Amino acid sequence: SYTARSKMPPNPRVVQANAGPVPRILDRLAAEGKITREHYAATVTVWRRDGGFIEDALLEASALSEADVLKMLAAVYKTRFVSTEKLAKVDVPRPLLDMVPRKLAERSCVLPVLYDTATATLSIVTIEPDNVQLLEEVKLVSRARDVKGFVGRPAAIKAAIAKVYTGDFTLFAA
Repeated sequence: SYTARSKMPPNPRVVQANAGPVPRILDRLAAEGKITREHYAATVTVWRRDGGFIEDALLEASALSEADVLKMLAAVYKTRFVSTEKLAKVDVPRPLLDMVPRKLAERSCVLPVLYDTATATLSIVTIEPDNVQLLEEVKLVSRARDVKGFVGRPAAIKAAIAKVYTGDFTLFAA
């Protein structure tokens, strides 16, 4: 949920406690045998109780590490992942930040991290690297020829956005 400390508006993708169907990524992880039935059930219980992002519920409900969860998500999304540790250390040059306006970054939980000038490809870290509509929006706004999405944890992406756009390092300390 939104706190004054975060200085970021609530993300509309955050699901409130006890709401709606189970996010499809959890079903995909189970269908592909990446998590057990026990992990699935425990994750749904935590998610329904606490709300928030399914990735965080998965971490809380299982004995899996962040790296394990991100590796599973990256495998399902067929992309790379960026850990919280790497996002805490990321230094994004101003011209790259200018390609993705701060409001879009905050609203959509995306962080530009690389730009390949030879191919005009922008790489972003996001919670939904397979969201075609989001990738197209970033492509249009950034004027990149192509946009690649890497997966990361929602809280880490939000903290990195605050860090690189406003110089606020406090979210990584939380």
